[in-house]
Amino acid sequence: MNSELNDDVFLARWLNGELSEEELAKFEQSADFKQYQKIVLGTEALSGPDFDESALFESVKDKRRLHLEEPKKEGKQILFGTWGYAAAAVITLLVVFFLFTYTGNSLHKSDFGEQLSIALPDQSKVILNAKAQVTYNENDWENGRSLDLKGEAYFKVSKGSKFSVNTPKGTVSVLGTQFNVRTMDGLLEVTCYEGKVSVTQQNKTHILTAGKTFRQLENGAARLGDVKELNPGWINNESSFDSLPLKYVLKSIENQYGIQIEGKDSIDDSIIFTGTFPHGDLNLALKTVLNSLDLTYTLKDEKTVSISG
Repeated sequence: MNSELNDDVFLARWLNGELSEEELAKFEQSADFKQYQKIVLGTEALSGPDFDESALFESVKDKRRLHLEEPKKEGKQILFGTWGYAAAAVITLLVVFFLFTYTGNSLHKSDFGEQLSIALPDQSKVILNAKAQVTYNENDWENGRSLDLKGEAYFKVSKGSKFSVNTPKGTVSVLGTQFNVRTMDGLLEVTCYEGKVSVTQQNKTHILTAGKTFRQLENGAARLGDVKELNPGWINNESSFDSLPLKYVLKSIENQYGIQIEGKDSIDDSIIFTGTFPHGDLNLALKTVLNSLDLTYTLKDEKTVSISG
């Protein structure tokens, strides 16, 4: 990093949002800014252990009470205030920076309504649909082409050794092909557009050839089907669904438009939707999906939609 920007205090001020406009602009132009920004975004995907908030609060109060009751000792006292916590955050950031830099871990995430194209080390291509993410190890890529996926993505895989996509519901493996993987709240859907794909899920393997699709729902129901399209509709800004429970369609609308749909979790799984909705026009998307099922909706504000039967 630039020598003017390499101290812990500077990073602490950045994490606390205390940089001046001039300092921030200069930092954003530095060679290491994107790397630090990627690390900060990556830490959002990490989850900490569960804990009892009430018990923790009581423990802190007890320790504070004991500290106040103790006689004060002469000499220097070390204060651990705001800057102490910021320094701790900097240390954490630097440790994560080391792990990302020297272990080769890469994380890519798309935002609401965003499509993100990624070139992998072997020139394979991944296009993330809205609110999706992939992680992989660049340093170990040649020893095993493998990545983890959350959300939906379209893959164009260069020929070579086995290429694996790990999802919460199963693993998709190919040698060189084009396919789409959709994962969402217990759903796994894999569609092969070119070549051959194997899907391993619950110790069972399904082989898909071009034009075939496999789906595993949260309740365990699995099905094989056919597709006529040459690529997934969302690549062309139109999401398509074939006999899919409505709750997954509504979740896709949330991801595309960055909204919250109240009432979707109470919808019965027996309500099925077949069709498409467009990207770029929320009202049209809602009408296209809900009107066909005799459901109505209300826009409560820019970010909230309420649906009813």
